Amino acid sequence: MIWTLDPPEFRTPEAFKTWLKDKPHEWGSLLATRAIMHVLPIISKAADIHDNKQQTLFLRLTSTCFRAAAIGRAAGIDPTRFYAPAERRRADAASRAVQDIARAVYSSLSYGNSYDVESAAEAIVLATRAVAEIDDNLAVLAIEAAAHTRARDAVWGALSQDAFFLEKRGHFTALAVEPIWISSWTAGAWTSLRSALPQNENWEVWIDWYEARLKKSRWSKKKEMIYASVPSEICNRGHRAINAWIYQELQKLKFKHGRHEIEEDDDRKLIEQSPAPTSFRILGEKIDAASETAGSIDGTVAVAFYDEVKRKSRELRERLERAQADKRLQSNLALLEARLGASLADISVGHLLPSLYSLERDFAVYNSEEGRKEHSLELIAALGDAAGSVRDFVALFPKVRQIEAEALALRIVQQPDIQEEIAEQGRKAIAAASDSPHVTSAAESALKDTEKSVATARDADERARQLSYLVLDLANFARAGIVLAAKEVGGFTGDCWREIRSRVPSRIGKLAALGVTLYGLSTLAENLPLEKIKLLRDLGGVVERLGKLIEDRPPPKASDKASTSEPSASAPSPKPNSRATDNNPPPHAEERPKGASRSARGSSRRRK
Repeated sequence: MIWTLDPPEFRTPEAFKTWLKDKPHEWGSLLATRAIMHVLPIISKAADIHDNKQQTLFLRLTSTCFRAAAIGRAAGIDPTRFYAPAERRRADAASRAVQDIARAVYSSLSYGNSYDVESAAEAIVLATRAVAEIDDNLAVLAIEAAAHTRARDAVWGALSQDAFFLEKRGHFTALAVEPIWISSWTAGAWTSLRSALPQNENWEVWIDWYEARLKKSRWSKKKEMIYASVPSEICNRGHRAINAWIYQELQKLKFKHGRHEIEEDDDRKLIEQSPAPTSFRILGEKIDAASETAGSIDGTVAVAFYDEVKRKSRELRERLERAQADKRLQSNLALLEARLGASLADISVGHLLPSLYSLERDFAVYNSEEGRKEHSLELIAALGDAAGSVRDFVALFPKVRQIEAEALALRIVQQPDIQEEIAEQGRKAIAAASDSPHVTSAAESALKDTEKSVATARDADERARQLSYLVLDLANFARAGIVLAAKEVGGFTGDCWREIRSRVPSRIGKLAALGVTLYGLSTLAENLPLEKIKLLRDLGGVVERLGKLIEDRPPPKASDKASTSEPSASAPSPKPNSRATDNNPPPHAEERPKGASRSARGSSRRRK
């Protein structure tokens, strides 16, 4: 085994192939399988709700690609599957199925969308074949195909991070269960794919599967293998039959668990701090903001990135002051510098995300025709460079990927009509924290810091993301409230707790469950002081209302999204100092393809 001090950085297939040369054969297949997770959402471009034939082809392609990726992942989790003839035949059959259905899809798409869908499907085919044949060359080709899509930067970034993980840990099964390296582009593309999937066809089984890949969700091996073991006779009946079979098998697996084990697992999930800008803890008799920071993958690398971000932020702020730039932009830079602190030890990486997103939105607005009239191209480039450096820095922290995935799952950006009420619920929670003697000033300040980014958001898209971060913080704050009161009801094994949990309906979302539990504690716990009862009731009302706003509403349909997201042809371009519109998309919004023609790309590959 060759160990390196610095993480490898790949930008070409040749560099990856050279690095892979002396590594175990299983590594290439696993890395390729993880890389295709970034291009899988691209197949949403094949959706067309106005064309039944095309929509059917899209759903068949989506189902087959999901299944192929699940087979590759299962092989990484259970090494024996790499060598079992039956499983290798299953992987080969999946790759052929993707290839066959993809050919039918290409011909009916416009050039730009066809190019992206073809490259994504080709990457999935090659990665699954690499699993079936344990072939490094196929793994390299899969990476090359994935890098021909718009997810190019995400693919190379993920590959470099995963390769470094393997070099440090040495065994690929540890990497197989890690969350994928999520980029803002991947998050945006996944939102599009999720919205394009119809309801009432059990697509939730695959939505849950993919979103578990974005988070560090520990699934049992039996559960993982269900997705990779769909019988061929079921596969031949189409995506509805596949989804229904997986759903039924998951229900059987859940039924086999003992009830006590399920209850304990549900309790742990209810009170466990989730990925969010702020984690909270109990300090004595108070809720406090946890002081620990997220660990980076490498301390030396993190220090170098941190120093670069500090320098660029300071230089940019000074330039903006000299240029008498928009006060809001200057205040964003000042807040970023404050959140960076004096050293790496001062970083709370979760709180850098709101500043990063504000900076990226500022760059998107000023890097427009109107914006370029306000400032020089050099200054705008410096703004984009600073945003890129911050993005590179926060990407070093595993917690960031999980926070982004959690924020994405809320789908607040797709529901603008609920955003003001979410902000109001946030203000109520902060007021409750301020009035309570059981909340430290650090916890109160953490909530106010997140809320401040909502209040200063430039436009609706940025505000939606900042609201997502606020909701994640409020949910963690509510979980800490439950822990604060638990010891006074006999802990999580006492009769009072069991009574409270028995009153929580089984089919409600996480936020609503938190709210009901908090209400239960405030009414059934006999020994709670009045100050704690008031705090629990206030928090319970807030998170239960958030649950109704966010979890009880179905995601908007693709047709609704399309009708609301397309800017009017007569709509004026946004001014840099005014609120941005859809004409200024966020950095993760899709751009028009700029690739060469398919025939040209194909011929260049044949020459290789």
